[in-house]
Amino acid sequence: MPTALSMFKANPNLSDVWLEAFDARAVAVQGNLVITTPNMDFVPAFYHFEEENVQARADGRFGAIDCFQWPQAYDNVFCNSACIPRKEAFPSPHLLHWAWFTPTQEDFKPIPGNSFSVGMLALDKVEGLESLRKLAEKRVQDWRVNRPGKNDAVVSRILSLRHGISWLKMHPLTFRDLLIFVADAQWLFLEIYSFMEWVLIAQPRITAGDRTSIVNPEWMGAFTLDSDMCNKLYIAGVPVWYVRTMVYIPLHMIVKQPVLLTCPDQIILSMYAEGNKV
Repeated sequence: MPTALSMFKANPNLSDVWLEAFDARAVAVQGNLVITTPNMDFVPAFYHFEEENVQARADGRFGAIDCFQWPQAYDNVFCNSACIPRKEAFPSPHLLHWAWFTPTQEDFKPIPGNSFSVGMLALDKVEGLESLRKLAEKRVQDWRVNRPGKNDAVVSRILSLRHGISWLKMHPLTFRDLLIFVADAQWLFLEIYSFMEWVLIAQPRITAGDRTSIVNPEWMGAFTLDSDMCNKLYIAGVPVWYVRTMVYIPLHMIVKQPVLLTCPDQIILSMYAEGNKV
């Protein structure tokens, strides 16, 4: 099967400042699809299967169709998902690294003398999640100063995050359930964080629409099949991958670098099995 490396000619001397929304800083081929990006140097595999089973994996997350782990197709209902931070951009000891840590058996502290296999999350891991909650609450509170009386959905996410972390502090769980509770708290934080990034940074840039912002490579980004949305995300500095079939690719499309698809090799796809380590 042909790849972008054989189908497109590289022009590595091309300056990024010359590129527009429908040009290809990078281009890759996936089946009958051509995926271009005007502002990133890699192209992630596009998971767009309509009948994909949504099922938690061994780490409590949802594999490559999880918007908190891998770029997904842009959706107006969940527009802030394009601003979810990328795990690779925030390694330990950055505070945000707690948004992706996965508990191990060493983080599971069994309750002595209990006939059931239940335990608590290690205190340092609970404190890590607490640091995320404090960051999220501070950001939302600062934003809401000028929005008195507004009952924004993000407030309910804050309450849910508090509740989830409180449960981890006070209630014994099986290791399997502990994985789910931790992942749920992390999702809530990332949803809150990305919402604030969207409403404070990306959305105003799209509304202004007067100039193209420098891309923020710390954001997850999004795929789109819509040319108008591709242009809007590009203007906002959101990583964007424009998906087309070959028939819609201009004959003289500007290409800086053809690449191979980046696959989710670091994402856990296996299912949970009792007694197995994540």
